Amino acid sequence: MKSKYQFIVFSFSGTLGLIIDITVLFYSSLYLNLYISRIISFLFAVVVTWILNRNLTFKQKDNYLPRYLSDLANEFKRYFLASLIGGVINLSIYFLYICKNNDSLDKYIATILGGLAGLISNFIFSKFIIFKK
Repeated sequence: MKSKYQFIVFSFSGTLGLIIDITVLFYSSLYLNLYISRIISFLFAVVVTWILNRNLTFKQKDNYLPRYLSDLANEFKRYFLASLIGGVINLSIYFLYICKNNDSLDKYIATILGGLAGLISNFIFSKFIIFKK
């Protein structure tokens, strides 16, 4: 798949991850503070986007049946670690925005802004490191 199409599919996967992120944030923030809720929602989004990117964006013949379960675990570990870089950007923007604003919609606006900020770095890491052929 060409890079521009991969980026579109990657963005689509990220959008679905964002929907999961916001949904988990909404429900967890009913019971937990916004900081803990955001970390939990981020973790859910990472798992969802890894599954989607593995099977759609960077699909390879061996994606569905890895040779060893440890290969799959190592791929997820690399994806998660790379996502942490984008996540640091994402969460930093979220926390800064929340600290400066206190409207009921701010946690969602902050989540969207953080997600957009991490998009480019996550794509680069995924394309050239995690799912490199």
